[in-house]
Amino acid sequence: MTSSDTNDLDRLRTGDIGSFEALFFRYHATLCEIVDAYVGSQAIAEEIVQDLFHTLWRDRARLVVRGSLRSYLCVAARNRALQHLRHGAVTRRHAPLVAEPDVDRAPRADEVVERQETLAALRTAIDALPPRARLAVVLRWRDHLTNADVADAMGITVKGVEKLLASAMARLRQRMGSHKRDR
Repeated sequence: MTSSDTNDLDRLRTGDIGSFEALFFRYHATLCEIVDAYVGSQAIAEEIVQDLFHTLWRDRARLVVRGSLRSYLCVAARNRALQHLRHGAVTRRHAPLVAEPDVDRAPRADEVVERQETLAALRTAIDALPPRARLAVVLRWRDHLTNADVADAMGITVKGVEKLLASAMARLRQRMGSHKRDR
């Protein structure tokens, strides 16, 4: 890390707003270009970069940067762009399951039965998970806790929660995939 980066980080960590503004004006355009290249929307890119800087300011006291600050911010921007794209893909894939029904028409009987069967299969699949994975899933998705809150509740690390959720998702995908094939 250059001495300039070290100085900027030290000033940022102490809450120096001038240092933060200087970083913002120095890197904002570059980071927006990086994100825009991934998401294909300047407006979304600016929102993602704005959120990145908000997080940078909020977490400034705990910020750990290995290498240059510029590299850190560029990688963080790229990761947020990729996360945005993954979220969009998941949202599109699951939109039919959570879509609001058309208020002008009542759901068909087969749609109601299919939804009930899918929900029952999902409940059964969740119940079949190992106890700790099931608890992590329930706390995270039913109770809407953050990974950090789940970690606190379970007395494990955030990484531990992430591993439990990843293994649970793999099992649920497998079980729900066989449910779709069986129908």
